[in-house]
Amino acid sequence: KNAAVIFPPSFETGFSKKEGKTGMETRKIVEAWLFAHLNIPYRWGGSNPWDGYDCSGFVREYLILLGLWDTKKDASAQMLCTVFAKNGNIQHTPEFGDLLFFGQLNNIHHVAIALNKDTMIEAGHGDHTCVDLATAKKMNARICVSAITRRVDLFTCAMVYNFS
Repeated sequence: KNAAVIFPPSFETGFSKKEGKTGMETRKIVEAWLFAHLNIPYRWGGSNPWDGYDCSGFVREYLILLGLWDTKKDASAQMLCTVFAKNGNIQHTPEFGDLLFFGQLNNIHHVAIALNKDTMIEAGHGDHTCVDLATAKKMNARICVSAITRRVDLFTCAMVYNFS
């Protein structure tokens, strides 16, 4: 099992302008949270740092961190796209914190978080057969930073939080 990812209590309820944090302060905290998750194994259906994440499980935790998702609600890449993306066209150049959806309309099969216009952090390189740590190691499936262009099926991106 992985070591627990420790973070301040404010992560439990998400961020809000009422807490008095600027967009840049929030961004620094979110960056630290994202990078603290690097190399946590990919696990199909995973939704926590102890057992591993799949792509939507990792993004779900990110949205909970920001106060944008109910902790009791599960999420698939398709559901997240339906909630956060309006159309099937690239809405803008990806910026830090944007959600990146991969696939086609009604068949979104991967979601990641943009770090900038060129890179993303994702629970990647796994698939439905990656259900345990041994398989994740064999596939090198884990949370990692990748070029957005590693995939050729970017469908749309959606801004979910204004970090400016």
